[in-house]
Amino acid sequence: MLKDIIIDAVKIFEKLKINYALVGGCAGLAHGSSYLTYDVDFIVDRVTSDLIKKLISVGFKPSFNIEDMVKLEHGNFKREDGDIHLMRKKVSSIRTIIGKINSTSVQVCSAEDYIIMLATAWRVGDENRCIEMARMYKNKLDLDYLLEKAKRKNVLNRVQEILKSAEIQIKRKQ
Repeated sequence: MLKDIIIDAVKIFEKLKINYALVGGCAGLAHGSSYLTYDVDFIVDRVTSDLIKKLISVGFKPSFNIEDMVKLEHGNFKREDGDIHLMRKKVSSIRTIIGKINSTSVQVCSAEDYIIMLATAWRVGDENRCIEMARMYKNKLDLDYLLEKAKRKNVLNRVQEILKSAEIQIKRKQ
C-alpha cells in the first residue's frame, strides 16, 4: 500500500535527518483530493548513498545504480506495493503542512505549492486536480503567495485561469 511506502520512507528520512516533503498525487490525497495515484513522490534536500541503502533495506529496488542516483540527485525505486520517486530540491523553497498517516507525522506540500507544481508540469488531468484543490481550500488559500510564486514560475496566467474556474475572486493589492 502507498501508506506503507510513505511511512517507511518518512522513518528513513527522519533517521538520516533529511528534510523532505510529500508532493504529487499522494500530497493531493493528503489534502482530500479524489484523484487516484499509483506512486509516491518526495522532494528531499539531498540524495545520499546512505538514504538509498536504507530504502533498499526495506525492500525497494533502485532503477539504476547508487552512484548515478547520488550524482544525479534523484532516484526511482520499485517495491511490490508501489513505486517511490525522490527528487532533490530545497524543501525550504515550499510551504509544508503536517499530515498524519496512521500515527506517523508527514510533511506535505501546501495546497498552494501543490497547485504550482501541477501548473508547472501541466500533464493530462492536472487542470482538474488544480481546480479541485482550489475549490477545497477556497477561502484558505494564500493568494498573494500563490500568485507571486506562479509569476516566478511563469505560470501566472494558468493559475489565474484555475482560480477563475474555481470561482475564486482575486483581490488586487492596492
